[in-house]
Amino acid sequence: MIIQTQIGKNFFLGSFVFVMIVNSFYLLGLSSSNIYFCTTKYKYILFVLNGTSNFYINMPKIEQFDKNVALDKAMNLFWHQGYKGTSLNDLTNELDIGKGSFYNTFKSKRVLFEQCISIYMEFSTGSIQAILETEKDVKKGLYNFLIFNLEYAANDPKHRGCFLTNICTELASSDEMIAQLMTEHYKAMKSIMTDYLARGSDLKKEAIEGITNTIITFFIGMTVEVKLQKSKKEIEQSINLLIQSLL
Repeated sequence: MIIQTQIGKNFFLGSFVFVMIVNSFYLLGLSSSNIYFCTTKYKYILFVLNGTSNFYINMPKIEQFDKNVALDKAMNLFWHQGYKGTSLNDLTNELDIGKGSFYNTFKSKRVLFEQCISIYMEFSTGSIQAILETEKDVKKGLYNFLIFNLEYAANDPKHRGCFLTNICTELASSDEMIAQLMTEHYKAMKSIMTDYLARGSDLKKEAIEGITNTIITFFIGMTVEVKLQKSKKEIEQSINLLIQSLL
């Protein structure tokens, strides 16, 4: 027989169960009252025959969300609460998704955390390079780098400090992989500053290495001080003294 469905497609239902494709709908089987289909978009869709030659659709809930937005929310949660202080329930509530969707998308809390670290590292190294490259005067360039990060951290109403510094202080001593990631990141920072100073000054290699190490050490300490809500003006004065003493 031919049955007209509510979605406007005709399906032939003979005495045998068979597979038929119509606009990406796949007929999988029949029971006394149900006809089962699946599509490429959904795991399954159940069309129920109600005796009037019509089908009604009963779909499972499909979680739809922007993954980039979810990553940003997750990063902010880890940033505020720490890795150990953030539970799976915290994440699913913040991202407004079910646990099934969470595992399908991110696999685990740890995988999601590592993705957040990767994103922040990319942002961090990119911003360092952009700030330095806009200033030919190396003294001003390094000053601008520290002031930019001070402003960024000081204007955070939650006083969270630096995401990577927080991770380092929480996990680096007990998590070898995190320690390696942090070491590689600070090496990348040092490389960017070293190249910048080598191109923009007559400083010797040993002097450049000492300056970059000092700047990075100061940067890490500064982001911790901001968490303690230390006076922004005092930190600005320390930046001025540091730059004057180094260059």
